[in-house]
Amino acid sequence: MILRWSSFSPSLAATASLILVSITALTAQSNHSEIDLPAQAKAKEIAKDWKGAEPLWQKAASANPSNGDYWLGLARTAKSAGDLDVSIEAYKRVFDLGIGFPCESAYKLAGCYAKKGDKERAKEWFRTSMKMGLRDLDSASKGDELVVLKDEPEFRSLLALDGPKLGRDDGWRSDIRFLYQEIKWKGWSPFHVVSEKEFDANVAKLIEEVPHLDDVKIELGLMKLLADVGDGHTSLWGARRQEFAFALPVKFYWFKEGLYIVAAEPNHKDLLGAQVVRLGGKTPSELEDAMRPFLSRDNEQWLKEVIPFRLRSTVFLNAAGLTQDPHSVALQLKKLDESTAEVNLQADMSAPDIWNSLPYPSGWVGLLETTPGQTPMYLRNIQRSYWFEYLPSSRTLYFQYNHVRSDDSEPLDRFADRLSKAVDKNKPNRLVIDLRWNNGGDTLVNDLLLKALLKNPRLSEPGFMYVIAGRRTFSAAMNAASYLKRFFNPIFVGEPTGGKPNAAGDEVPFTLTYSGIVVNVSDVYWAGYWPEDHRTWIAPDIYAPPTFADFLAKRDPAMEAITRKGTGGKRASL
Repeated sequence: MILRWSSFSPSLAATASLILVSITALTAQSNHSEIDLPAQAKAKEIAKDWKGAEPLWQKAASANPSNGDYWLGLARTAKSAGDLDVSIEAYKRVFDLGIGFPCESAYKLAGCYAKKGDKERAKEWFRTSMKMGLRDLDSASKGDELVVLKDEPEFRSLLALDGPKLGRDDGWRSDIRFLYQEIKWKGWSPFHVVSEKEFDANVAKLIEEVPHLDDVKIELGLMKLLADVGDGHTSLWGARRQEFAFALPVKFYWFKEGLYIVAAEPNHKDLLGAQVVRLGGKTPSELEDAMRPFLSRDNEQWLKEVIPFRLRSTVFLNAAGLTQDPHSVALQLKKLDESTAEVNLQADMSAPDIWNSLPYPSGWVGLLETTPGQTPMYLRNIQRSYWFEYLPSSRTLYFQYNHVRSDDSEPLDRFADRLSKAVDKNKPNRLVIDLRWNNGGDTLVNDLLLKALLKNPRLSEPGFMYVIAGRRTFSAAMNAASYLKRFFNPIFVGEPTGGKPNAAGDEVPFTLTYSGIVVNVSDVYWAGYWPEDHRTWIAPDIYAPPTFADFLAKRDPAMEAITRKGTGGKRASL
């Protein structure tokens, strides 16, 4: 675990007080069992009975002082009850025991001292929280927790709060310095790809060039700094300037044969199915090489997913020196009928971000809508978080897991239990878990799925479970793939995943105060597999990449590979 800790670390031993003695005395008089007390305390908390919950947490923490969760309960309720001295001592225990994120415990201590009016200790603990990588920077700058510090120069400097008051050049420089500060303090091993010395030089160069660059090129400079950190989550989330809203009215997809237009606004449906031979005079391979330095990623496979979306941004392409016009692009196309065409495609602001508009934005036309035959199963419900269907013809139970979240209509644990029962009822030859459209969510939600599936011994039988993964399998979905590989015996099919089995992640974005740009710096290392696993991705056991020929024919090469394997080489169409 690599974190940059503050040189200031308040000693708990020096703060021992009569408060803890009184807690011990209360415990000696308690008739509550250690197991019952936390449940009773939580019930009081839920009812917002802080005065009732506080003594219960006091007794629980004194009876078992090694359990940091009890101290955390005491810290919360005592603060809400107004007993700041008790809350402070409890939060110090939480801090020393490493419960949750220590930076957040330090921030809570700063808030308690601020509420008491002790500015100096509030500043010390806030400084500590920042240098340990405080996560929720926007709440710190906009909330009331540390209102007594809002006019303190150090507080304002640490959060770069005066950025909006600065002129253009100094404002941008303030943003760059603040971003660099957060990469160093918050980032997880941020210099494992580019050395700290080289990174420092790149930051200094960008700061020096600010007066000579337009705003969009400075933003590209920030993108490059974030990409140099070397993980897919540390990235620029969104500009706040209107020009970045310009995007091409088409959706591209990178197949084995090349780059194609697979969806479009209705007035451009004549372009559907066309292969992009050149864009802005450059081949797709040349564009990939030119865009690579600006794109955050865990591995190169992720670029196949990200680049087609970035190619829609005409302002980005122009600022990167790839096109001549920030609002239009010259396309050289090879159409379905083998004819060639040159099109000057204008960008508009109707659909600036289609990342999660699957399979394409509402009102657009998809290529497969214009061709005969049914939409293939793997494309029918990709907007749903999860669903399954039993396919009697091939005795396959197909489960598509598209978002790592639990829907209110059917929570994931209930869904997973129903899925397990479907295995017992239908007695399929195989279970297929399709993760190819899943780019993440909340990793903790995966537990709901795994706990239900692990109860069914059939799912661990060799050759029974198949997992379809691909370039979009990332983040919490990447963790799901890793957990399935660890706890079951699945056969992976499709493409390499877009994420690593073990990688930095998590998202608590913050805003750069001058430009308003939203960025994220990863601060958690997720070990989805064994710690010594340094693989770039999970590679498929059966390689079945998406091809344009299969897509146009409405075939699913991954499912066909699975059913061929289970039926002695016969080719099935699902």
